[in-house]
Amino acid sequence: MSEVSESKLAANRANAAHSTGPRTEEGQKRSSLNAMKHGLTGRTVLLPREKKQDYDAFSQEIFNQLKPANPIEREKVQLIVDQQWRLRRAAAMENALVGMMDPEGLEEIEIDAGVVRQVATLQIYVQRIQRVLKEAEKQLQDMQFARQFRENRQMASALAIYELHQKEGLAWDPRKNGFDCSLDELKAYIKREAIAKFPQMAEKLGWNAAKLQAFLDEMSGKEVA
Repeated sequence: MSEVSESKLAANRANAAHSTGPRTEEGQKRSSLNAMKHGLTGRTVLLPREKKQDYDAFSQEIFNQLKPANPIEREKVQLIVDQQWRLRRAAAMENALVGMMDPEGLEEIEIDAGVVRQVATLQIYVQRIQRVLKEAEKQLQDMQFARQFRENRQMASALAIYELHQKEGLAWDPRKNGFDCSLDELKAYIKREAIAKFPQMAEKLGWNAAKLQAFLDEMSGKEVA
């Protein structure tokens, strides 16, 4: 590789000193996006320009929907929240970039190559986030299915023992006999199981929807003995 002459270096430095950057409004917007931290990678989730209360509300909505029951599930749901938040940010950034490419919605325009590259790079990040999100959702689904299976199996075992004690007129607390569920949780499980069978029972009795609803309303206020 040939060496650059001193005169050429001096000319380059002079040109750089006189450069004022993009002067048009669109050019300045593109320049600001080039320097903007997208926050689509790394550990930082919330950017300084984003509102924490918006993120907290977004997070709470997903937690309420996915209902994690233990620290491991909560950690997985938090990962899902963060990836969804990044996807939402990426969509806003892509809309802004595409708007620069075609602000008037016209078909025949001069497309800025730099913006096209930014959109392509953004799509690569989105694909990575989507892969992480899909894997996290699958892992959470598997965790919750396994947990619910264990809980239902334990509840069924506790119910069988509880009913035997009830027939003999004896008190029995599952928590004091090696089960993770409390007596109140067991009673709630019994009620849920009973309510789940009501539609089949109503069909056999020939009840209509109104009569079944009235019966369910009445039962909802009753406790299992």
